[in-house]
Amino acid sequence: MQPPDNRADREHPTPRSALMRSLSREWQRLRHDPDALAIARRWPAENPRLQQMLAELTDLDELVNDTAWSRPDSDALLRVLLAAAARDGLAARVVLTRVAPLAIARAARFGCSDDRGGVVDLVVPALWLAICQFDPARRPSSLANALAADAVYFAFRREHRRDGGRERPASLSVLAEPAAPPLDPTAGDDLNSVLADARVGGVAREHLDLLDAVAAAESIKKLAQAEQVTTRTIRNRRRRAVEEVRAAIAA
Repeated sequence: MQPPDNRADREHPTPRSALMRSLSREWQRLRHDPDALAIARRWPAENPRLQQMLAELTDLDELVNDTAWSRPDSDALLRVLLAAAARDGLAARVVLTRVAPLAIARAARFGCSDDRGGVVDLVVPALWLAICQFDPARRPSSLANALAADAVYFAFRREHRRDGGRERPASLSVLAEPAAPPLDPTAGDDLNSVLADARVGGVAREHLDLLDAVAAAESIKKLAQAEQVTTRTIRNRRRRAVEEVRAAIAA
Protein backbone atom coordinates (compact mmCIF):
# COMPACT_ATOMS: atom_id res chain seq x y z
CA MET A 1 0.00 0.00 0.00
CA GLN A 2 1.10 3.53 -0.71
CA PRO A 3 1.10 6.04 2.16
CA PRO A 4 -2.19 7.89 2.69
CA ASP A 5 -2.98 10.62 0.18
CA ASN A 6 -4.50 13.51 2.14
CA ARG A 7 -4.64 15.93 -0.78
CA ALA A 8 -8.39 15.52 -1.12
CA ASP A 9 -8.85 16.45 2.55
CA ARG A 10 -6.74 19.57 2.10
CA GLU A 11 -8.63 20.60 -1.03
CA HIS A 12 -12.08 19.76 0.33
CA PRO A 13 -12.14 20.55 4.07
CA THR A 14 -15.23 19.20 5.78
CA PRO A 15 -17.13 21.52 8.14
CA ARG A 16 -17.27 20.31 11.72
CA SER A 17 -20.75 19.17 12.70
CA ALA A 18 -22.36 16.76 15.12
CA LEU A 19 -23.17 14.43 12.23
CA MET A 20 -19.61 14.36 10.88
CA ARG A 21 -18.17 13.86 14.36
CA SER A 22 -20.52 10.92 14.85
CA LEU A 23 -19.57 9.44 11.47
CA SER A 24 -15.89 9.92 12.24
CA ARG A 25 -16.19 8.07 15.56
CA GLU A 26 -18.08 5.27 13.84
CA TRP A 27 -15.42 5.05 11.13
CA GLN A 28 -12.60 4.83 13.65
CA ARG A 29 -14.37 1.84 15.20
CA LEU A 30 -15.03 0.21 11.83
CA ARG A 31 -11.72 0.60 10.05
CA HIS A 32 -9.84 -2.05 12.08
CA ASP A 33 -12.84 -4.17 13.09
CA PRO A 34 -12.00 -7.84 12.31
CA ASP A 35 -15.53 -8.69 11.18
CA ALA A 36 -15.67 -5.65 8.88
CA LEU A 37 -12.28 -6.48 7.37
CA ALA A 38 -13.34 -10.10 6.82
CA ILE A 39 -16.39 -8.89 4.89
CA ALA A 40 -14.32 -6.46 2.79
CA ARG A 41 -11.79 -9.15 1.87
CA ARG A 42 -14.59 -11.17 0.28
CA TRP A 43 -15.77 -8.43 -2.10
CA PRO A 44 -15.27 -9.71 -5.66
CA ALA A 45 -12.84 -7.91 -7.98
CA GLU A 46 -11.86 -9.00 -11.50
CA ASN A 47 -8.68 -6.91 -11.49
CA PRO A 48 -5.84 -9.07 -10.03
CA ARG A 49 -4.20 -6.08 -8.33
CA LEU A 50 -7.46 -5.16 -6.64
CA GLN A 51 -8.08 -8.79 -5.68
CA GLN A 52 -4.71 -8.90 -3.94
CA MET A 53 -5.29 -5.54 -2.26
CA LEU A 54 -8.61 -6.69 -0.83
CA ALA A 55 -7.18 -10.03 0.29
CA GLU A 56 -4.38 -8.25 2.20
CA LEU A 57 -6.57 -5.49 3.64
CA THR A 58 -5.74 -4.50 7.23
CA ASP A 59 -7.42 -1.08 7.44
CA LEU A 60 -10.56 0.15 5.65
CA ASP A 61 -8.82 3.51 5.27
CA GLU A 62 -6.63 1.84 2.64
CA LEU A 63 -9.72 1.66 0.41
CA VAL A 64 -10.48 5.34 0.98
CA ASN A 65 -6.89 6.34 0.18
CA ASP A 66 -6.69 4.12 -2.91
CA THR A 67 -9.79 5.73 -4.43
CA ALA A 68 -8.20 9.20 -4.34
CA TRP A 69 -7.88 11.02 -7.67
CA SER A 70 -4.12 10.51 -7.90
CA ARG A 71 -4.13 6.74 -7.35
CA PRO A 72 -3.95 4.17 -10.17
CA ASP A 73 -7.16 2.20 -10.73
CA SER A 74 -9.10 4.55 -8.43
CA ASP A 75 -12.23 4.34 -10.59
CA ALA A 76 -11.84 0.56 -10.92
CA LEU A 77 -11.74 0.23 -7.13
CA LEU A 78 -14.76 2.51 -6.76
CA ARG A 79 -16.63 0.26 -9.20
CA VAL A 80 -15.82 -2.74 -7.01
CA LEU A 81 -17.06 -0.89 -3.93
CA LEU A 82 -20.22 0.37 -5.63
CA ALA A 83 -21.05 -3.11 -6.92
CA ALA A 84 -20.68 -4.44 -3.38
CA ALA A 85 -22.67 -1.49 -1.98
CA ALA A 86 -25.76 -2.67 -3.84
CA ARG A 87 -26.05 -5.45 -1.25
CA ASP A 88 -23.58 -4.53 1.50
CA GLY A 89 -23.89 -1.49 3.74
CA LEU A 90 -20.21 -1.66 4.71
CA ALA A 91 -19.11 -1.05 1.12
CA ALA A 92 -21.53 1.87 0.91
CA ARG A 93 -20.02 3.23 4.14
CA VAL A 94 -16.52 3.13 2.61
CA VAL A 95 -17.74 5.06 -0.44
CA LEU A 96 -19.51 7.57 1.82
CA THR A 97 -16.27 8.20 3.71
CA ARG A 98 -14.43 8.75 0.43
CA VAL A 99 -16.94 11.04 -1.29
CA ALA A 100 -18.57 13.00 1.57
CA PRO A 101 -15.85 15.71 1.83
CA LEU A 102 -16.05 16.32 -1.92
CA ALA A 103 -19.86 16.48 -1.99
CA ILE A 104 -20.01 18.80 1.03
CA ALA A 105 -17.34 21.13 -0.37
CA ARG A 106 -19.13 21.38 -3.72
CA ALA A 107 -22.47 22.15 -2.14
CA ALA A 108 -20.93 24.77 0.14
CA ARG A 109 -18.88 26.33 -2.67
CA PHE A 110 -21.94 26.68 -4.84
CA GLY A 111 -23.83 28.30 -1.98
CA CYS A 112 -26.57 25.69 -1.75
CA SER A 113 -27.18 26.61 1.89
CA ASP A 114 -26.36 29.56 4.11
CA ASP A 115 -25.73 27.15 6.98
CA ARG A 116 -22.48 25.13 6.83
CA GLY A 117 -23.82 22.60 9.32
CA GLY A 118 -27.01 22.48 7.29
CA VAL A 119 -25.00 21.57 4.19
CA VAL A 120 -23.64 18.52 5.97
CA ASP A 121 -27.04 17.46 7.29
CA LEU A 122 -28.56 17.66 3.81
CA VAL A 123 -25.74 16.31 1.65
CA VAL A 124 -24.63 13.29 3.70
CA PRO A 125 -28.02 11.48 3.73
CA ALA A 126 -28.51 12.43 0.07
CA LEU A 127 -25.09 10.94 -0.70
CA TRP A 128 -26.04 7.70 1.05
CA LEU A 129 -29.14 7.40 -1.14
CA ALA A 130 -27.08 8.27 -4.23
CA ILE A 131 -24.61 5.49 -3.39
CA CYS A 132 -27.35 2.91 -2.80
CA GLN A 133 -28.97 3.51 -6.21
CA PHE A 134 -25.87 4.40 -8.24
CA ASP A 135 -25.35 2.53 -11.52
CA PRO A 136 -21.62 2.57 -12.40
CA ALA A 137 -22.39 1.20 -15.87
CA ARG A 138 -23.96 4.54 -16.79
CA ARG A 139 -20.87 6.51 -15.76
CA PRO A 140 -17.70 5.68 -17.74
CA SER A 141 -15.29 7.61 -15.48
CA SER A 142 -14.91 10.07 -12.59
CA LEU A 143 -17.21 8.08 -10.33
CA ALA A 144 -16.46 10.05 -7.16
CA ASN A 145 -17.25 13.26 -9.01
CA ALA A 146 -20.48 11.80 -10.37
CA LEU A 147 -21.57 10.64 -6.91
CA ALA A 148 -20.85 14.06 -5.42
CA ALA A 149 -22.86 15.73 -8.17
CA ASP A 150 -25.76 13.32 -7.67
CA ALA A 151 -25.76 13.97 -3.92
CA VAL A 152 -25.87 17.74 -4.37
CA TYR A 153 -28.61 17.39 -6.96
CA PHE A 154 -30.68 15.12 -4.72
CA ALA A 155 -30.19 17.37 -1.69
CA PHE A 156 -30.75 20.79 -3.25
CA ARG A 157 -31.97 20.68 -6.85
CA ARG A 158 -34.69 18.06 -7.04
CA GLU A 159 -37.41 20.64 -6.38
CA HIS A 160 -36.76 22.09 -9.85
CA ARG A 161 -38.18 18.89 -11.37
CA ARG A 162 -41.51 19.57 -9.69
CA ASP A 163 -42.02 22.39 -12.18
CA GLY A 164 -42.52 19.84 -14.96
CA GLY A 165 -38.85 19.68 -15.92
CA ARG A 166 -38.96 23.14 -17.51
CA GLU A 167 -35.83 24.26 -15.70
CA ARG A 168 -32.69 22.22 -15.37
CA PRO A 169 -30.29 23.82 -12.87
CA ALA A 170 -27.36 25.44 -14.61
CA SER A 171 -25.27 24.71 -11.52
CA LEU A 172 -24.65 21.13 -12.60
CA SER A 173 -21.86 22.18 -14.96
CA VAL A 174 -20.19 24.00 -12.07
CA LEU A 175 -20.32 20.91 -9.90
CA ALA A 176 -18.59 18.67 -12.46
CA GLU A 177 -14.89 18.32 -13.18
CA PRO A 178 -14.00 19.21 -16.81
CA ALA A 179 -13.53 15.56 -17.79
CA ALA A 180 -16.65 14.27 -16.08
CA PRO A 181 -19.79 13.32 -18.01
CA PRO A 182 -22.93 15.43 -17.43
CA LEU A 183 -25.27 14.37 -14.67
CA ASP A 184 -27.99 12.05 -15.90
CA PRO A 185 -31.20 14.16 -16.16
CA THR A 186 -33.23 11.26 -14.72
CA ALA A 187 -31.32 11.35 -11.43
CA GLY A 188 -34.29 12.80 -9.56
CA ASP A 189 -36.47 10.00 -10.90
CA ASP A 190 -33.92 7.46 -9.66
CA LEU A 191 -34.15 8.86 -6.14
CA ASN A 192 -37.93 8.76 -6.33
CA SER A 193 -37.59 5.09 -7.28
CA VAL A 194 -35.40 4.47 -4.23
CA LEU A 195 -37.96 6.09 -1.96
CA ALA A 196 -40.72 4.09 -3.65
CA ASP A 197 -38.78 0.89 -2.93
CA ALA A 198 -38.39 2.04 0.66
CA ARG A 199 -42.13 2.60 0.89
CA VAL A 200 -42.77 -0.91 -0.42
CA GLY A 201 -40.21 -2.16 2.09
CA GLY A 202 -42.35 -0.82 4.91
CA VAL A 203 -40.71 2.53 5.69
CA ALA A 204 -43.26 4.77 7.39
CA ARG A 205 -44.65 7.62 5.33
CA GLU A 206 -43.54 10.14 7.96
CA HIS A 207 -39.90 9.15 7.35
CA LEU A 208 -40.21 9.46 3.57
CA ASP A 209 -42.02 12.79 3.86
CA LEU A 210 -39.27 14.04 6.14
CA LEU A 211 -36.53 13.10 3.65
CA ASP A 212 -38.49 14.78 0.88
CA ALA A 213 -38.82 17.94 2.99
CA VAL A 214 -35.12 17.92 3.86
CA ALA A 215 -34.19 17.56 0.18
CA ALA A 216 -36.35 20.54 -0.78
CA ALA A 217 -35.42 22.81 2.15
CA GLU A 218 -32.82 25.54 1.85
CA SER A 219 -31.39 24.53 5.21
CA ILE A 220 -32.16 22.47 8.29
CA LYS A 221 -32.65 25.73 10.20
CA LYS A 222 -35.33 26.99 7.82
CA LEU A 223 -37.09 23.64 7.76
CA ALA A 224 -37.12 23.60 11.56
CA GLN A 225 -38.61 27.08 11.61
CA ALA A 226 -41.31 26.03 9.16
CA GLU A 227 -42.13 22.96 11.27
CA GLN A 228 -41.89 24.98 14.51
CA VAL A 229 -39.40 22.58 16.05
CA THR A 230 -35.70 22.75 16.88
CA THR A 231 -32.95 21.98 14.38
CA ARG A 232 -31.91 19.12 16.66
CA THR A 233 -35.37 17.60 16.30
CA ILE A 234 -35.14 17.75 12.50
CA ARG A 235 -31.67 16.19 12.56
CA ASN A 236 -32.82 13.37 14.82
CA ARG A 237 -35.82 12.71 12.58
CA ARG A 238 -33.59 12.77 9.51
CA ARG A 239 -31.18 10.27 11.07
CA ARG A 240 -34.02 7.89 11.93
CA ALA A 241 -35.49 8.26 8.43
CA VAL A 242 -32.16 7.51 6.73
CA GLU A 243 -31.67 4.46 8.96
CA GLU A 244 -35.12 3.16 8.01
CA VAL A 245 -34.51 3.69 4.27
CA ARG A 246 -31.06 2.08 4.56
CA ALA A 247 -32.55 -0.99 6.22
CA ALA A 248 -35.35 -1.27 3.65
CA ILE A 249 -32.95 -1.02 0.70
CA ALA A 250 -30.55 -3.56 2.22
CA ALA A 251 -33.33 -6.08 2.96
